[in-house]
Formats: sequence, structure tokens, C-alpha cells
Amino acid sequence: MAMVLGACAPDPGFDGNPRGFIARARTQDLRLFDDVFIEVRNERDGRFHYYDSHTFVPGDTLTLPAYEYFDQMLREDSTYWADIYRLAERERVPKGAALQHAKTYARGLDRLYRALGALTVRASPDPNGVITFLLGPQCRVFYLKKPAALDARWQAFFRTKRKVEAQWYYHCQ
Repeated sequence: MAMVLGACAPDPGFDGNPRGFIARARTQDLRLFDDVFIEVRNERDGRFHYYDSHTFVPGDTLTLPAYEYFDQMLREDSTYWADIYRLAERERVPKGAALQHAKTYARGLDRLYRALGALTVRASPDPNGVITFLLGPQCRVFYLKKPAALDARWQAFFRTKRKVEAQWYYHCQ
């Protein structure tokens, strides 16, 4: 689903070892990040901020403001409304409940994003695909939704990464 403008704290436990991140992530329900892209945009007052989230849907991308500034951004940019209504339609939510549904979704994304502490979250739009977490400039963690369903290209890619377990890989330099 689309993202919201929100702040995220730096990774609470990232010390250069991605295994701590993986241990935290394994305790979370990552399905909320299916089809989602969130990217840190700047740092202010010791906190990282993102402005919106992007949710990939067949043939398009929905963009929602980050939770922290959801109402403000909606007032400043009415183009978000179209994606709020499309999100509600996709999930069979009545039009009258679309705004509350979008805010609840944005809050869930923000909470999960902060709990994990990644800088960027990028899910491939493929339902069998991969969620990539950027932890630092040279460190990425990969969560494979369905490892057995990966095509030959993805299998070759993961042979070059460090495997933690069937669904978790990382590459840090």
C-alpha cells in the first residue's frame, strides 16, 4: 500500500551485524510490507524521515503520505485522494471509510518500519518475490517470501549472498 510521511529512528540495534536485524525481523509479521517501497529521504534532529510510501498494484503504484504528517500532506496535496480511494476499492472498503482505512494502513507501515529500523524497504511486486531492507550504505538484508518459488535469475543472485536460513540472506561490505 502507499506510504505516509513519517519519521523513523535509526536502526535500534544495527551494529554492522545484520543478524541482529534478522532476529528482530523474524518476530514481526512482514506481510504488511508485501508490494511496498519506503525510502528514507533525510535526517533531521537525529531522526530519519520518509515522506510517503508506495504500494505496487497490478499495472500501477499507489502513493500515500507518511503517517506522522498524513493530515497535513493530504491538505497540501489533494492528489493523494485518488490513491486513498483506489486502496479502499482494492481492499473492498466502503468509500466512506477510505480515509480512516488509509490512515490505519499508514500507521501500521510506520510502526513496522520503526520497529525494524531499516533505512529503506523495497518489496518486489512479484508475489513470490523478495523484500530488501537497506540497513546502511553497504548492507542489505533480503527476505524471500517463498524461496522454493524463485526463478533462475533470483536463485543465481542469492548464491552470491550470505545465507542465514532458507528465507533470510544478507550482503554487507
